[in-house]
Amino acid sequence: MKAADELLTTDLWKTVGKLAPLANSRQAAVAYVTSELVRFQDGDLLIVDASKRAITSGETAAQVLLAAHRRGVVVCSYPDLHAKVIVLDDVAVIVKGALPDNTLGFDGVNMRQAVEDVQSWLAAREVAA
Repeated sequence: MKAADELLTTDLWKTVGKLAPLANSRQAAVAYVTSELVRFQDGDLLIVDASKRAITSGETAAQVLLAAHRRGVVVCSYPDLHAKVIVLDDVAVIVKGALPDNTLGFDGVNMRQAVEDVQSWLAAREVAA
């Protein structure tokens, strides 16, 4: 997958949905997950608010996390997480909104220059776990 510096103001989730299956690696730190849009695979990393509050309120879907875990995804819970970052190979997607919140097709940015910082941040948390 080839990275590009691009500001997406419409169809952000549609673009993520197209890029995710093409990626060899998917890593994300997102506040809430309610769908299989990214379809994390064996060895991928998903950091999400999977607290009892987030699950019982429906902000995070337990069945989606369980399905991902069964596929070999490393699923980590970080209560009150407010991040919305997805790294697909060498493409960083930094968004405003939940994963996905179809009412939000704006305020997303795909930034090549952020990839190394985001991957370092995720790697540091993976080592600390």
